[in-house]
Amino acid sequence: KEMKSLVVATLVLLGLVVLSYGHSVPIRETIIGGSEGRLAMINDLRERQAGRLPPRHIERLWDVYKALNPKKEGMDKLVPIVPQYNDGDLIWTGNITIGTPAQGPFVVVFDTGSSNLWVPGVKCSFKGCLGKHKYNSSASHTFTTRNCEPLFIAYGTGFMLGFLNDDVVEVGGVVIRDQVFGAGYYLADFFAQVPIDGILGLAFETIAADSVTPVFDNMIAQRLLPRNLFSVYLSNTPNDTTSVILFGEVSTKYYTGSITYANVLEPLYWLIVMESLTVGNKTLSTCEFAGECLAVVDTGTSIIVGPTYDIQPAIDAIGHVASDCSNVHKLPTIHFSIGGNKLPLGPEYYVIQAYNTTTGKNECALGLEGSDLVAPLWILGDPFLRAYYTIFDKSVLPYRVGFATARRQRD
Repeated sequence: KEMKSLVVATLVLLGLVVLSYGHSVPIRETIIGGSEGRLAMINDLRERQAGRLPPRHIERLWDVYKALNPKKEGMDKLVPIVPQYNDGDLIWTGNITIGTPAQGPFVVVFDTGSSNLWVPGVKCSFKGCLGKHKYNSSASHTFTTRNCEPLFIAYGTGFMLGFLNDDVVEVGGVVIRDQVFGAGYYLADFFAQVPIDGILGLAFETIAADSVTPVFDNMIAQRLLPRNLFSVYLSNTPNDTTSVILFGEVSTKYYTGSITYANVLEPLYWLIVMESLTVGNKTLSTCEFAGECLAVVDTGTSIIVGPTYDIQPAIDAIGHVASDCSNVHKLPTIHFSIGGNKLPLGPEYYVIQAYNTTTGKNECALGLEGSDLVAPLWILGDPFLRAYYTIFDKSVLPYRVGFATARRQRD
């Protein structure tokens, strides 16, 4: 209980739970566009890579979705399986529809670091909404008015402003009734550079802006799932469609070996304890906060972030990452101690590679970053989750997160 109280107090003091406007803010959104160094290089690589990718991947994902979503034998409920597109090992997107008849598909990030669902609204004409699918409430006969209730979510490089709507939302073949979501009237300009329509938050209702019930919570309340959990497999192959999020199921197709579980400390974020961080054979992270590292498991962050005082020794021990990727195979393995087990992470995961269309070659950057904006918390982002099939489990108390070695899939 003392640890939980300390966690909540720390988050509030850091301003990560409640803004002065009275709305919650996704924890790692405070550093988007705000970090220097590696994050800037990664963003630069991503922009250059984007020129060689198809502008959208809706049709391809829809074909994969149809193949993945038969009813499971012996089950009376559909297991919603949403295929995701791996955009350069930096962002993973899947499709949903909203309204009746269905509008979209909307390309969204399934984000365990935030709790709200939002997409652009039809009245958004600002730069951040250009080229995106937009929700039109007047075209849906299942829309219910929310009396123009506003929604405001802040980001490091701007904000999203919109209005709350109530409609049916389809995810992986199941229809969630009376789902409240945001229809954006204004999106910050940086969204124009991001190949998504919106964000589907999968963290807890505690941090949802305007106390909106998240999509996953409504799935549970409406008894749409065989089990009250979801699991995520992120591929390690840029530009493929083998990544998935499964609602209500843990599938051995996507992992090998045993599952390591860690309890959720407090139902705000998917927040767990990390005992230590080892580079090679040397333990470098002291986890000075209460003797333990507090880590948010976040599918919506493209890197691993830690307090500078904890993560910098590890970054120094890893050493220089050659931009031409020539020394990646020589870099050490990192071990994250979680749930009493050491989970290894090799350089093939924690180094981010992106294709440079100018040189015709891959360029590399370290996928770890120090930031005092999130201290004392760590963020276990996509470089870690690419290595581990991850289970977000509300079927037991306390809630827990599970990690198992990912079994690589072929496109």
